[in-house]
Amino acid sequence: EMLTKRMKEGVELAKRTGAKQALVVPGRYDERLHRDFQTANVIDNLRYCCDIVEPAGLTIVLEPLNVIHDHPGLFLTGIPQAYSICRAVNRKSCKIINDIYHQQITEGNIIPNIESAWDEIGAFHCGDNPGRNEPGTGEINYRNVFRYIYSRNYNGVICMEHGVSNRTKEGEIKVIEGNQLWKGDQEKGNLSITLSTLLPMHLFLINYKGSWDGYAKHRKIILVCASVAANSDSTSGS
Repeated sequence: EMLTKRMKEGVELAKRTGAKQALVVPGRYDERLHRDFQTANVIDNLRYCCDIVEPAGLTIVLEPLNVIHDHPGLFLTGIPQAYSICRAVNRKSCKIINDIYHQQITEGNIIPNIESAWDEIGAFHCGDNPGRNEPGTGEINYRNVFRYIYSRNYNGVICMEHGVSNRTKEGEIKVIEGNQLWKGDQEKGNLSITLSTLLPMHLFLINYKGSWDGYAKHRKIILVCASVAANSDSTSGS
């Protein structure tokens, strides 16, 4: 019941804001239940979610998160894992949001994993590692990553979910430049960068407390405040 309620709320929010994607995280890993059973539960629950969001034109995007530094104990951690779940759900309204920062920490192999999972990727987040600041401040070769994404004729959103290494006017210019590392290519393409960084994201959560409309309009995506529980059938309340 909780999960169904949250999905319906997400659909109504999407109608008000024009958002086309809803970010969903499967929740925490339960050490008392075999991972395969948890995977089956996630797949079943996501199908229930798709039954609600798909008729409204809303797409669920699953975000694998790193458990080493930021989110210890979560169930969904890697792109191959998320890909296998999306393939099993087998619905056009269930895709992956590939957060390149998280995946560099979890497994690396950024471009080959993007290539292998391409058909199930619905959006991207970017941020460099270490530090989770703008591209160009860490170890990730964002010039090559962005060029690969461009080469696939991607026309979705790459969300700047990161901090700023230099909080001055010059630093803000470098943030924009860091997210245009394919410079020369982007003038021919239609890649879309959502200009939101990690700090403003947290401010949005405060400013729009009780109303996510402004947040969703800015970010092009809504956050459904519910986990697709890995250890139970959330639709039955058990």
